[in-house]
Amino acid sequence: MRAIGRKNLKKLRDFMESNRIDLVIFKSPDVNVRYFSNFVGSCLLAITKNERILFTHPLELERAREQADVEEIINIKNFDWSYGKAIKERVECKKVGIIESAISLKLFEDLKKMRARFVDVENFIAKLRAIKFREEIKLLKKSASIANSGIKIVKEVLNGACKGKIKEKELAEILGDYLREKAEGLAFEILVASGKRSSFPHPFPYASSSFIKKGLGYVDFGVVYKGYCSDITVPFVVGRISEREKQMVKTLEKAYELATSSIEIGTKTWKLYEKGEEFLKSKGFELKHGLGHGLGLTVHDYPSISPKPRIKDFEMEFKPGMVFTLEPGIYTKRGGLRLENDFLLTKKGLKKLTFSRVIEV
Repeated sequence: MRAIGRKNLKKLRDFMESNRIDLVIFKSPDVNVRYFSNFVGSCLLAITKNERILFTHPLELERAREQADVEEIINIKNFDWSYGKAIKERVECKKVGIIESAISLKLFEDLKKMRARFVDVENFIAKLRAIKFREEIKLLKKSASIANSGIKIVKEVLNGACKGKIKEKELAEILGDYLREKAEGLAFEILVASGKRSSFPHPFPYASSSFIKKGLGYVDFGVVYKGYCSDITVPFVVGRISEREKQMVKTLEKAYELATSSIEIGTKTWKLYEKGEEFLKSKGFELKHGLGHGLGLTVHDYPSISPKPRIKDFEMEFKPGMVFTLEPGIYTKRGGLRLENDFLLTKKGLKKLTFSRVIEV
């Protein structure tokens, strides 16, 4: 099967040429290996100006020959298990692009055997992958559809919590079992927070053995479908709540509506974040995390809808083909909630892929 990233190889190689980069390296489990080679396994992918070379272990060799979309596959055992030695003997290079955050110190020490200069290409690659191809959008829609179907499970369990005692962990287990049947797996561990635990954007443990409490809360979950991730958060209200909590719910819904109605092609993503932050501040609340993030082979792809980056090159504009979440959240010492859905930006505007909303039981 052809790698989805094959269509972006020319852009990558144009970037390499303009920056005088001889070779770009990706090391598993970095998702860029899958993106540019269609292979998932223990390996290193080297992209030159003319070919893609996959260096892998003997145990992965046969599967790589069957599944990898590359020009050459090399057994790393033949080079004393050293990627640096193998690349040095196979490719002549003076300047090498790497994803700095995905390279371990041990691997970097090995790569030094190449006697080349290393540069970080993470920002360019992330921006390259931010605009999705038609095949990717199809997979992301399916992933979102599966996650969206989990909302009914959340509602059913919460109805039970209103009638009797159900633990946060039980909700996570029931929802997780349902989603795993339909997808490749979960995009991350399901987060269930109620009562005071919901005052944290990411409480630990993610789902406790405590009973679901009356008041505010939320369930954050997503799935992986053929490598592509979804991510939604369902806010909920159990039983009667105070006037202050009612205000929080209304403010959250207005912040969400403001975000979804303010996106325009060409607008800097950080400007949307600032708009959401200013609105919540005007209502007496603080936006404690980004307003959203991209989706793709990782659950936090580009674009990042967060504060203005200090480095101008890291700024991004909203463009057609982007798939991302919008997730305003409000948190106080007594509890909190977050509303998150997945969206596709097209030339005609914003298309909603999931349909989470505040559930009241």
